[in-house]
Amino acid sequence: MLFSTYNLLIIFFSLLFLLNVIIQVSKKCHFILDYDYFGLLMIWSLFAPRPISFDYKLFYRDLDYNDMTSELEEIIFDNNDYLRIFNFNDKIYTSISKSVFYIAQMKRKGIIDRVILSSYYYEIIENLVKNYKNSPNIKTRQLIISKVGLIDGEYKFKNIIVSNIDFNK
Repeated sequence: MLFSTYNLLIIFFSLLFLLNVIIQVSKKCHFILDYDYFGLLMIWSLFAPRPISFDYKLFYRDLDYNDMTSELEEIIFDNNDYLRIFNFNDKIYTSISKSVFYIAQMKRKGIIDRVILSSYYYEIIENLVKNYKNSPNIKTRQLIISKVGLIDGEYKFKNIIVSNIDFNK
């Protein structure tokens, strides 16, 4: 029987493998990645000089009730708890880094900021930043998601999302 479950799985994985090979061979076919909603297709670069060229960082600054603005500070994730078998901080770190990555990916695909700011991924980041080193005299906190990369021998920042979190709610 042609359409048995076993044959359908073989056809599916064969097509997936064929699409992956086509994407590796021809850069003209990279448009296929825009329609890969489940993240099944990959791009490999075996001899890349800089396989990871960009990183995403979270920054914030506070505005208090006296209209004083604090310095821009980076949110540092402490993920050094290697001694426990079930590392809950690792799960939190993974969800935050995936959320930042998906926000950057939505921005790259041209999705408007209003949709991004109402997404589940942004809510995760917003709750983290809102509760990070919280103080009762904060009126507004500005959240900045930046893309950081080594370009022409120096680190350059590009802001992806800049938003304000109101503490008066």
